[in-house]
Amino acid sequence: PLLWYKFDVEPVNVGALPNYGSLGSAYDATMNVVSGGITRSTGNAKPDRFLWPSTSASGNYISVPADIVDMLDDNGHSISFWQTDNSVSDADMTVFCGVTGLANPFIRIHCPWSDNKVYFDNMNATAYDDNGRVFGSSGLSNGQTAFWTFTRENVDSTHMTLKIYKNGSLLVTKANTPRIDFTTAGSRIFYIGKNYSGDTFKNKSLEDFRIYDQALTQAQ
Repeated sequence: PLLWYKFDVEPVNVGALPNYGSLGSAYDATMNVVSGGITRSTGNAKPDRFLWPSTSASGNYISVPADIVDMLDDNGHSISFWQTDNSVSDADMTVFCGVTGLANPFIRIHCPWSDNKVYFDNMNATAYDDNGRVFGSSGLSNGQTAFWTFTRENVDSTHMTLKIYKNGSLLVTKANTPRIDFTTAGSRIFYIGKNYSGDTFKNKSLEDFRIYDQALTQAQ
């Protein structure tokens, strides 16, 4: 992976979260921690995890170096992680990245949203509809842990295929949907545990977060 966060350090405000991926320490993430809103504990699937407790307030999230956004757009991408959800009815945002401004393109993962569906968006907010989105029932109950992988394959200059995998099995796919691109001018952002508008992430824990600049196959 380009980026690989193991959550193996104590969460400290403005502290560095080490990147074990191929891009090295230049892509260490920054932890934003307010009033103990992120804690570290033993993982359910991997050695370590970060936990956002039920009392976690806004301002507790991770900032990833934002120029990664253009790499994900150019080559397609995969985003994978282990997540334990202690309240599947919360309206939470696991990943948000894109170009700043509400009318600009973005990548977004709800895992899950308050309807217990998992959403993977690659869309332009000026044409907000289901064309740039794939979603399906998470099948989760409170307290369950699952391994999630979200992939975007750039089929050609104008089309892409989106897929969601759960525990290594294909959950849902959308083929040859209109492709967005990030040629729009403006600063980039990449958040883990925060929406563009600052929605609270809570009752969740994350382990072994990885980002690739290609669409992984099911075998990979």
